[in-house]
Amino acid sequence: MIEAEDLGTAGRVLGVLLSESERAQAVGAVSENAALCARLRARRLGSDVPPATVFAPWLLSCDDASGDRDANRRSGVAGRSGAASGVSAGVGERSADDVGFASIGELGRWLRDGSITSVALTEIYLDRLRRADCRLHTTVTFLDQAALDSAATADRELANGIDRGPLHGIPYGLKDIVDTAGVATTWGAAPYRDRVPEHDAYVTRALSDAGAVLIAKLSCGALAYGDIWFGAKTRNPWNPERGSSGSSAGSAAATAAGLVAFSIGSETYGSIVSPSMECGTVGLRPTVGTVPRTGVMALSTTFDKIGPITRTCDDALVVLAAISGDDSRDPESVLSTAERESRAAVLSRAAALAGERGLVIGYDERDLSDDGYHGLSDEVLTAFDRAGATLRPVSFPALDPEDLMCAMIVDAASHQQAVTLDHLDDELVWQDDRAWPNTFRAIRFLPAFDYVHAQRLRTLIVREVARVLEPLDAFIGPTFARGLVAATNLSGHPALVVPIGLSTEGLPQAISLCGRWFGEARLVAAGRVVEQAFGYRRLRPPAAW
Repeated sequence: MIEAEDLGTAGRVLGVLLSESERAQAVGAVSENAALCARLRARRLGSDVPPATVFAPWLLSCDDASGDRDANRRSGVAGRSGAASGVSAGVGERSADDVGFASIGELGRWLRDGSITSVALTEIYLDRLRRADCRLHTTVTFLDQAALDSAATADRELANGIDRGPLHGIPYGLKDIVDTAGVATTWGAAPYRDRVPEHDAYVTRALSDAGAVLIAKLSCGALAYGDIWFGAKTRNPWNPERGSSGSSAGSAAATAAGLVAFSIGSETYGSIVSPSMECGTVGLRPTVGTVPRTGVMALSTTFDKIGPITRTCDDALVVLAAISGDDSRDPESVLSTAERESRAAVLSRAAALAGERGLVIGYDERDLSDDGYHGLSDEVLTAFDRAGATLRPVSFPALDPEDLMCAMIVDAASHQQAVTLDHLDDELVWQDDRAWPNTFRAIRFLPAFDYVHAQRLRTLIVREVARVLEPLDAFIGPTFARGLVAATNLSGHPALVVPIGLSTEGLPQAISLCGRWFGEARLVAAGRVVEQAFGYRRLRPPAAW
């Protein structure tokens, strides 16, 4: 049995100096890690199984944080015009609620037919954000003047025939781990509340190029975990007594409450999926590498994904199209782009030969009685049958993926080692046994052998999940059944959360669809079937203020 004093001796060897109270708190987690190591070692592997990591040194040579390496994906729109806007500034007969809960497509039509301006939209959303913040705590930094200036520019451009695409003039919010030049990006953590980056993240620039209007930096759990940040606990707009889940806490809550038209979240292990489930938003976690993570706080580089949180499936695909691409400072995004282009060519040839085919939807019959379907499994499958989809029963493998998430935690502790070694962890609000301070301390006692072994076991997860998902357009089921969230984060496959209604307690209910690598368009097509069948979009949470 491991004792607290053992950690003192081991800590001196490893250079991890813990106080008496920290050793007492860590001993339980270290004991769990020891049991985990025993389980990992029991899963014997042949010498032919490589670790699930990529090392491409020619892609790691770029360290120019300010270099413009992504010019090939920029919009190429002509220079901004300074002419006055001729677009009507009103909102017509629409209420602020109707505007707040409109889809990106609806807002875009109103902007282009002159019935509303980007400035008016921005003022509406900023007002809603501020009034709701006292209850929901979604916002770390409001960007009123910068947002209004951007919106005025968007209006002038539209008036002069310059249209940057479907996001032109649309107000949105960024999870506060995405860098914004000259504006605080705090990572939700007290030690970094005054952190001001010099450069925009790739995603920030991409959305600016698309004409979107950034109005706020939205809350996230400290260092991208949970819904507790240095200012408060972010709340669920359907029931503010509940947290919004994390770590894309503010992104999901603000989108659900109609405080932004859309938002950007991130996921390492459930951080788009979980708050989207809790708050009743559409959350799209793309294939790993689809969106460059340059300028986004790193938690675990082989797990981290950036994706949209929206109110409709179509909106999610529109946003993803704007932020996807490649950047040489994110090697996975470069590899992802090459693979995506290769697959697109194959799919294009296949479509020319075979024509458009119906959706192929997989499901596991063992999940049909799962509470995660909310008793609606028959209705879900019937909706696909009526849409002409091919329903295919499959058996999702029993993978025990949660054990392998230790690899993610090791990576996170490494990226955030200053938090532990410089004792910044004392400044974090959340100090439970499950919180980062104790988790980061305890994981330092995981042997390197077992970390590499977990990465090799991850390779088997990748192969097994791909075997099930690659022949399908979507696998549909309860979000948290059979370790689905862990398995698909380990394998890098995309996922889509789609709300389907409210529980008897008035809380959102949703299901998840997982798809093949780079199959987001087909995944959204499947999500649209669910969305149209259940009509959740008609529902709005109670007023948040």
